[in-house]
Amino acid sequence: MCHGLDFDPVRARGALLPQLTEALGDGLVPVISKERLSGSPHSGGYDSKSIADRLAAVFDAARVLICVREQRSIIASTFKQYVRAGGPLPLARYLHPPRAGSRKLPMFRFDHFEYDRLVAHYMRLFGSEHVLVIPYELLVLDAESFMASILEFAGARAPKGALQALPYSVRRKQALSGVGTSALRQLNRFIRPSRLNPAPLFPLTNAEELTSRVSASIAAGTPDRLERILDRRLRQAIEAEVGDRYRDSNRRLRELTGLTLEQLGYPL
Repeated sequence: MCHGLDFDPVRARGALLPQLTEALGDGLVPVISKERLSGSPHSGGYDSKSIADRLAAVFDAARVLICVREQRSIIASTFKQYVRAGGPLPLARYLHPPRAGSRKLPMFRFDHFEYDRLVAHYMRLFGSEHVLVIPYELLVLDAESFMASILEFAGARAPKGALQALPYSVRRKQALSGVGTSALRQLNRFIRPSRLNPAPLFPLTNAEELTSRVSASIAAGTPDRLERILDRRLRQAIEAEVGDRYRDSNRRLRELTGLTLEQLGYPL
């Protein structure tokens, strides 16, 4: 993402306009989608407001779809994503970055997952009627309803039978297992350079492929019982860290959206 002082909404709109026009000409609803638009969890979402403001400056009449996920679940997924991307830190150090020093770099923050704050900001920018918040859990429980809600919000129509025919059971990328996470994190420490780990002890140019293969082999040969133990320990550690810190935020989110979050496992 370009520096804030270099950002030009007119130029940004002009760069995207040909693709958007082509989609509209084909009778499609143009969509810009990327997880990073809500800010990176590995840097505490420090620029999530700036990104929202830029989107509003470029597409002031857009509709905004925000997908949320219960916090304990998404923090576990985020930590595994961090390790997959090359991160070397154990969970406790990842969740609690050092506070010492005056030159602070953005790192993980629990308040990134207080969804009501960013949702309220998007509603102020675009209007509440142009913002749809939908829980990830609905995709798991009723994928067809999940997709139908998005289509209705976008003002789009699917061909007859299209929603039923979607491959809901297919997963392109399996989550790291507990053993795979532990093995890969240790390998990252020593040989895998990345933006999340710029100075391993013995950096290798092909480290990403090597570490993925080794960790996958270790996980494949691990007894299921040990796998379940490690996964349970990770969940328990995160539950202890989270406690009831998101209750107030989830209540505010429920008021903003009308979502029945308590039925989906969100602490309230």
